[in-house]
Amino acid sequence: MKFKKNHKITACVLSAVLACSALTPAFAASVRKDETVYATLNGDGTVAHQTVSDWLHSDKGLTNFADVSSLQDIKNLKGDETPTQNGDALTWNVKGNDVYYQGTTDQEMPVQAKITYELDGKQVEAKDLDGASGHLVMHVKLTNKETKEVTVDGKSYTICRPYFTVVGTNLSTDAFSNIKAENGKVESDSTNQIVGFLAMPGMKSTYADLLGDKFSDLTDMMLDDVTIECDMNNGSVPTLYFACASNLGDLKESDLDLDEEFDQLDELKDATQQLIDGANDLADGCETLNDKLGELTSNYIVFNDGIIDATSGAGMLDNGAAQLASGMRTLTLGAQKLANGVGQLDDGAKSLANGANSANAGAKKLSGGLSTLDDNSSNLSAGSKKLAKGLNSMAEALESDDVQALFSGSNKMDSSLKTLSSSMDQVVDSLSTGDISSAKSALAQIQSGAKQVGSGLHSIASNKQSLSESEMAELQTLESGASIIQKFQTNAALIDKMEGLADNLDSIASAAGQVSDGLDETAAQMSKLSTALNQIDAGLNEASSKYSTMNAGLQNLAGTLGSSVSQLQEGATALDSGLAKYTAGVSSAASGAAELAKGTGTLADGAATLSGGISELNGQVPTLTNGVSQLNDGASSLKDGTGDLSAGMKSLHAASGQVLDAIQQFDDAGTQLKDGSGELRDGIVKYNEEGISKITDNEDLTNIRTAAKLYEKQKDYAQNSECYTGTPKSATETSTKFIMRTSVEEKQEKQEVKQEEQPKETLWDRIKGLFGK
Repeated sequence: MKFKKNHKITACVLSAVLACSALTPAFAASVRKDETVYATLNGDGTVAHQTVSDWLHSDKGLTNFADVSSLQDIKNLKGDETPTQNGDALTWNVKGNDVYYQGTTDQEMPVQAKITYELDGKQVEAKDLDGASGHLVMHVKLTNKETKEVTVDGKSYTICRPYFTVVGTNLSTDAFSNIKAENGKVESDSTNQIVGFLAMPGMKSTYADLLGDKFSDLTDMMLDDVTIECDMNNGSVPTLYFACASNLGDLKESDLDLDEEFDQLDELKDATQQLIDGANDLADGCETLNDKLGELTSNYIVFNDGIIDATSGAGMLDNGAAQLASGMRTLTLGAQKLANGVGQLDDGAKSLANGANSANAGAKKLSGGLSTLDDNSSNLSAGSKKLAKGLNSMAEALESDDVQALFSGSNKMDSSLKTLSSSMDQVVDSLSTGDISSAKSALAQIQSGAKQVGSGLHSIASNKQSLSESEMAELQTLESGASIIQKFQTNAALIDKMEGLADNLDSIASAAGQVSDGLDETAAQMSKLSTALNQIDAGLNEASSKYSTMNAGLQNLAGTLGSSVSQLQEGATALDSGLAKYTAGVSSAASGAAELAKGTGTLADGAATLSGGISELNGQVPTLTNGVSQLNDGASSLKDGTGDLSAGMKSLHAASGQVLDAIQQFDDAGTQLKDGSGELRDGIVKYNEEGISKITDNEDLTNIRTAAKLYEKQKDYAQNSECYTGTPKSATETSTKFIMRTSVEEKQEKQEVKQEEQPKETLWDRIKGLFGK
């Protein structure tokens, strides 16, 4: 709408500007020269005579004033002063600030007229019209001789210095009627009919092609030709008057300043393109957003499924933490029981140490008794040697000590030792009383007990276990694996020795039989051996008692000790070694008893070490129970934390479902936004193609823009014009007007020249007033 409005304004302003002569004087300048050219034309429009009147004004006076003029026959119209003339250079010395002068010239006028006449359709000359009657057609063709080439938007155009030319004539009502003046105006009174035109010679050739048919109303006003038709009745050839001026000083700068409007159109075009670009970016962005929202929806579904799984896992973790807390309570109770068991184990180890010490003391006593026996051994018979040999075999059989066998067969050995001790008591008692039969009966019991112990040891040996190569390889990777392998190897060696002890017990049983046989031969020596046998019997009784104490400790230790079996095996081995030495034979009873004492000493040391280790273990039990207590507290805290986690995950699950719903709605909205942005882009493109582009890229608008630029150049061309016959260098303002008429008598010309002296309303004024209505 704004463009259409501006278009109308432009057309109106352009019409007004190109239709009106700017003849109003401008503000007075310091040096001004106004020039009026009066030309008499022949009937065909050729120039017959030119007279030029000049008004020269200077605010500083005209003393020794330099002027320029090509006029001939220069005459001062208001004074007697004459200029000094040197070619076109004039020098004035005039009192005051103004001088009026005139002269003649034969220069080519900038606007020339070609006049033709037709009477009743036939071309005639002007002289043939005096007293004629008929239908008269007068045609005037105007030519602008001042042109130049200019370039606008890269294209060359020919422009002219704009001379707005008024063409007029006065037709009497007596001789002329039915007047027609196309593109002109006819004004009548009772006796006169004034016909007038405003022509713009040379303008149409510049603007007609640019403005085209759409602005034909405007270009039709840019007259190069005027035609007057009328009916003539005994009239004379009409006098034609012409008035030309190129001063555009009356034009306001903004009247044809379309730069702002065109800039706005350019801004509109650029803004529309930016809108298109923005719509494209928006559509692309919305499409990307829609794609990404789809990805977000898919990924969030996976995430929400993960939250569901995590919520389920948190519930399972909470249940597991509850079970862990319950298990830790059980572990705490077990740790307390373990502490109690280690205390009992410590007590048993101490009892074992005490028993081992007691056994060592009894072994020493036995050694003393055997030493006494050894001192009297020379008095024994060959039967005693057989007994000694049997005892020696029994001692060798007792050389091996396997802890596992010791634990499982300790009670049997205790019972057997008691039986042996009891049998020995019987032997001693029988021998002291000379009851060989009872002694032999006791020896038979000893033989039977030895066989029974040997059978037990054979049974232990038959259950021997060993490690496979793969098991040994796995144990090597453990921190204490090497120690366990060594203990297995030691256990195997002890079982091997136990099997040898079983064989020795078989020998003891045989030896007991031999002793029984030997008793028949040594009956005479019994009285001498009675004291020694009593000592041996006392030693056996004490050893049996001490072994019972040790067996009680071992039995107490067997229920709680698993990891310290190897140490007991070493002690048992030492005891076995002592017993083996004890049974080495009567001949070496003293040294065997000494070895037994040494072995029981080793056993005592091992028991002491075991007791110390268990005591140290018992000392670490509080640390264990404290750690278990802390672990129990941690399990309780874990249970509380997993409960909070489970509750939080349930809340997160609910919130995540709401977020998923929102994302899906957002995804749907993104699809709608994508579709809407596409429609917006298509609509803006259509708006640009069918609307804005037709305005901004419109050929007519482009041509108007070009016409406006040409007009600016044409205005500059007019403002840079000089006076027709010459302009002083000091002039700050000039103007030139041309007044022409056809077939005018000399006296009329002189009257016209004197109009500067006696101003009055002329035809020019009347014509100008006519077009000013």
